[in-house]
Amino acid sequence: YTKNYVVEEKNYCPIFPKITKIIVLPFSEGIKDASGVKKEGDIESFAGEKMANFTENRLKEIGCFQVVTWEEVKSKMEQNGINYDGYDSVKAELIKSLGDLFKAEAVLKGHVLKYVDKIGGKYGISRPASVSLLINLYDTKDGSLIWHGSYKETQISLSENLLNIDLFLKRGFKWLTADELAKFGISEIISKIPGVSNK
Repeated sequence: YTKNYVVEEKNYCPIFPKITKIIVLPFSEGIKDASGVKKEGDIESFAGEKMANFTENRLKEIGCFQVVTWEEVKSKMEQNGINYDGYDSVKAELIKSLGDLFKAEAVLKGHVLKYVDKIGGKYGISRPASVSLLINLYDTKDGSLIWHGSYKETQISLSENLLNIDLFLKRGFKWLTADELAKFGISEIISKIPGVSNK
């Protein structure tokens, strides 16, 4: 069936490193590091925090990796005098020091580029939810980007695209909130990480 949403991913290395433990950092809102991807629309308050939580929970559900949460990272960084100088930039030195600190092979950093909730109820709306986000995975050996995945969707009605009937069925024929759309998107992105079996 035709998907109304877009999920993209790119593996940056010919041989994907074995990952047993992933550190999840907070999602930044609106900006993507030095590569210059910008905000694509409005972003609801606390969208970045929600995305980090959704990601941690989904990674734990899949069970392929041990997950180090942002709460754990924050307290250990304070104990060890490591500064995290903002939500938008992730420097190689930070990635390497976090890897050493937690004996983890990868750091996951996400960016929310759009997070707009629907206006209306489950079955009738005046504005659909719209979400755009991306996730980067960094190797803690050298801080290099090893994998990238993104998702964007503005939900459309079944009548606008009848080929979407399977997707509508899966979602219970209702208009999703931005949170529901984001959880779906996170799940889709994570399922594309090499080595993840989609549960």
